[in-house]
Amino acid sequence: GGNFCLLVELVGVDFSLSSPRQRPGRSLRRAKMLSPVPGLIYVVRTSLYVSLSNESNTTTLHDSRGSNFSMSTQTGFNLLPAGWEPQEADVTRAVADAWKGGAYDSVVFAGMGEPTLRLDTLLSSSKALRALLPPAVPIRLNTNGLGSEHAGHDISPSLKSSGITHTTIALNTSIPAQYHTLMSSPYGPRGLEVATEFGLQCAKAGIEVECTAVQRPDVDVEAVRELASKSGFGFRARSYHAPPQAKV
Repeated sequence: GGNFCLLVELVGVDFSLSSPRQRPGRSLRRAKMLSPVPGLIYVVRTSLYVSLSNESNTTTLHDSRGSNFSMSTQTGFNLLPAGWEPQEADVTRAVADAWKGGAYDSVVFAGMGEPTLRLDTLLSSSKALRALLPPAVPIRLNTNGLGSEHAGHDISPSLKSSGITHTTIALNTSIPAQYHTLMSSPYGPRGLEVATEFGLQCAKAGIEVECTAVQRPDVDVEAVRELASKSGFGFRARSYHAPPQAKV
């Protein structure tokens, strides 16, 4: 990581809503987050996000939200540097440094890629953060839900024992064939069943499960909500950002 030792200021992040402990009138300049590597950590509302990889084995969450979707520049979101992926020490150091401002209430493993493709680093990083952060701080995994299938075994007990408390799974549809069309899963239409089963595994292990669907015009979002409800999962719809209409 020596090539990336320069601190990069992610300016313009508004922490004013995220820290009740903040002193009145505190300058936002003092609350600028420092990330040791571009893209390693970023901020969404009151959560500190960690990226472990740019790689994914399905359509990414970012791409699934439409070609006109982009993360706000205020979040500090970026791709990780080409050819570099963080190790546990990189994650722990970055989160510890960012957390000092006291502006966050949770940590989320997400990023452009799929965190479970780097399972060992995900588990070791989560365990280290669990020891570092206050016990009540949730640690969430944003995932496509294919981690157990990819690993060849049920990974939910390991996720739970590492300190992960919540997971958000991108189902995006209740129809297997459409799932494959939308997600380009390596498991074909069976990917929807795989992702749903992963949610059941996580719930059994004691992890709180939420599923999401992007509000595309060709997706029955209410059917996905019903699938989530029947499985005992929470549900959240994500906005869709269609490409701009061509001018005639």
